[in-house]
Amino acid sequence: MKKIIIVFLSNFFLYILQFFIIPLLYTIHPSDELRNNLVLVLSSFVISIFTSLFINKFRYFIIGYLLYIILIISYHPNYLYGIGYGMFSFTSFLILKVILIVFLSQFLAWLVVNLIKKKNRVLC
Repeated sequence: MKKIIIVFLSNFFLYILQFFIIPLLYTIHPSDELRNNLVLVLSSFVISIFTSLFINKFRYFIIGYLLYIILIISYHPNYLYGIGYGMFSFTSFLILKVILIVFLSQFLAWLVVNLIKKKNRVLC
C-alpha cells in the first residue's frame, strides 16, 4: 500500500509540474513539437528516476499511471503540448501522444535505475 501511495504522489506531482508549474515558468508555442516533447520527456524521466529509487516493480508504476491518465483526460489546458492546436488536431490523439511519451519516459527511467541497482549488487 505504501508503494502505491508513493507512485500516486509521484504521478500527481508530475501532472502538476507538467500542466501547471512548467507552463507558468516556460512558454512553448503549441506547434513546437520538439520542445514540447523534450519538456515532457525530461520532466517525466527526472521524476521517475526519483520514484524508481523507492519502487522496483514496474507494476506499481502502471497502477499509479492510471491516475495520471485520469488527470490528463479530466483537465488539460488548450494548446498546451499541442493539445487542441491546429486545424486538423484531434484532441484525443494528442492526449494519447502525451500519455505515451510520459509512459515511455517512465519506463526508461525505471529500467535505467533497476539496471544500475542490479549492476551494483553483482559488483558487491
